[in-house]
Amino acid sequence: MELILAGATGLVGAEVLRQAILDPDITKIRLILRRPIPLQNDKLETVVVEDFDQLGSFPRPNPNCVAICSLGATIKKAGSQEVFRKADYDSVLNFAKYCADVQSFVVVSAMGANAGAHFFYSRVKGETEQALERLGLQRLVIFQPGLLVGDRIEQRFGEQVGIQAFHLIERVLPNAINRNWATKVSTLATALLRAAKETARGVHRISASKII
Repeated sequence: MELILAGATGLVGAEVLRQAILDPDITKIRLILRRPIPLQNDKLETVVVEDFDQLGSFPRPNPNCVAICSLGATIKKAGSQEVFRKADYDSVLNFAKYCADVQSFVVVSAMGANAGAHFFYSRVKGETEQALERLGLQRLVIFQPGLLVGDRIEQRFGEQVGIQAFHLIERVLPNAINRNWATKVSTLATALLRAAKETARGVHRISASKII
């Protein structure tokens, strides 16, 4: 199986890449990147683009491929709502159009995604989901995880407080964890790869609790 991955330099994408390299079912991994990464492996092929709207000039993936999209940013990191929307809406849509013929397209969205939401982040995520559905992909799997729990290079204070609380509750009251508000990155990556291998056509939404 050939995997096409966008977002390999992010928290989720890096874990997907790590697991995919170790997965014997995956024989080739095509990385779509804005900048090269210092990683070498016999499975890897890289496509470097300045902007995802340039993907239209590249040959389309063959229909036997599967794709995983973990592109995304935060308002703080993006610096403005316009830049955030470009990363979380435009780039995701351009990648999906590039992968229009693949047998399975799996994308990381977010819990609370809603095109009618007042909160800008949730609204953009919801609008992205709607736009993806309109593309008519053979198989579209939308993951809606909660707070991502993993080793992030850049530390964000609010997330760190939530993650510490998650680990405390998990240790003290393991059966009390609400699976709807936090998702371990390693678990999410495993679920993304599993979903990419499945073949049921249509649109499928996977909530935080279903990811586990």
